[in-house]
Amino acid sequence: MAYILIDDSLPSGPLLSAPVRRRVFWAMLLVMASVTAVGVWLASASRVVVLGSDPSLFQARVAAHWRSGDVLLLIRHAERCDRSEHQCAGNHAGITLQGSDAAGQVSEGLRQLGLNRLQMVSSEALRTRQTAEVIAGHTVPTADWAGDCDTGFSQAALAHKRPGVNLAVVTHSGCIDHFERTAGIAAGERSSEYTEALFIAVDGVHSPRILGSVAPAQWQSLAQEQRQ
Repeated sequence: MAYILIDDSLPSGPLLSAPVRRRVFWAMLLVMASVTAVGVWLASASRVVVLGSDPSLFQARVAAHWRSGDVLLLIRHAERCDRSEHQCAGNHAGITLQGSDAAGQVSEGLRQLGLNRLQMVSSEALRTRQTAEVIAGHTVPTADWAGDCDTGFSQAALAHKRPGVNLAVVTHSGCIDHFERTAGIAAGERSSEYTEALFIAVDGVHSPRILGSVAPAQWQSLAQEQRQ
């Protein structure tokens, strides 16, 4: 078989002029700096701590703030009936029986924390009102801002948080996503399942700080731990 010899050695003469080589050098530095900056941003992107998986972590991060009335609590409504095969708790626009049970677990968890410094409000949607009523055990006031997830939800929620009083807002996934996005939570870290709750420290002195979240299945174990 015949082979073709290819001379891949570098030519002896200069390939690029000095000005061109300098431009290439600085361009490569700029690319490297950009890649490094993106890497640092990804590494430092905020994440939401899962509080419900460790009762001691929940106590350490939340309990003192709750006792001082320094918590803004965003709770997503329970399972909606119009998007589920489970039996409705009433109107088709409301929540399911299974969702009502999950809201009951949230209620038990909050009762163990203490309700003496708690104010609750919900959006005007039936599913949030039903969820809030199960959690509170009575009818809860509604507010249009609690369901305005597209513009200004974060600012409105913080503005309605009174000093020394915990504020629980039963709202929608879009509103919770808006708050997390405004707080700088990375896209892949933002989530809110039915009856999931996001705890935020708001003491009026420091900047609001997300303490973490409690997933639906974790409320019952947290309540049991707090009773012990």
